[in-house]
Amino acid sequence: MKKIIYSLAAMLALSFSFVSCGDDDDTISFPTTPEKAAAGTYTGSWTVTSDTETVEGSGTITLAASSTPYNVDVTIEGSFSTTALNVSTTSIANIAHANNGFVFNNNTDSNPLGAGFTGKIDESGAIGVNFQKEVRVGRKQYKYNYIFVGKKN
Repeated sequence: MKKIIYSLAAMLALSFSFVSCGDDDDTISFPTTPEKAAAGTYTGSWTVTSDTETVEGSGTITLAASSTPYNVDVTIEGSFSTTALNVSTTSIANIAHANNGFVFNNNTDSNPLGAGFTGKIDESGAIGVNFQKEVRVGRKQYKYNYIFVGKKN
């Protein structure tokens, strides 16, 4: 029992020996809100994969500042050789600063896209967006993974 009490007393005394430095200013200041800074049209390519196939396509993603802070209207456009895979819709998403870039998402399946989606924009203006969507081709229902990679115009 004495060992425990001495050990606790030693740890308590040791914890008081650590000293903090003066105030550090770790606050990062951004010149504008993320929905305004990330707004623009991003052009690039789509890759759509399923268990049985991979399809390439082209398209755009347009981010427009919403009237609500930290929200953007995301317009997703993609065209493919298999027209059933084409996508064209606008949905709202949350957006935030992240590592000199931005992240945005809407994780509800009830959005106009019909699938939750996430995206990231890096400091160079490169964008990546992905989502998984069920698509009916003929009589069959398939799960497709959509991945977009592009750059701001």
